[in-house]
Amino acid sequence: MDPQEVESGADSLGVGRAARYQDGLRVTAGVPSREPDGSYQIAITYDNDSA
Repeated sequence: MDPQEVESGADSLGVGRAARYQDGLRVTAGVPSREPDGSYQIAITYDNDSA
């Protein structure tokens, strides 16, 4: 699944969406998974393309 891009963190960043900032930073929110104790786990990925 390719994340839907939003212009910046000011827009809504949710499941399956990625925010790309002008400095090259891209933040992606993963799909939450329910844990046995009833809590949820979600992965947030940071990738800096400016290097």
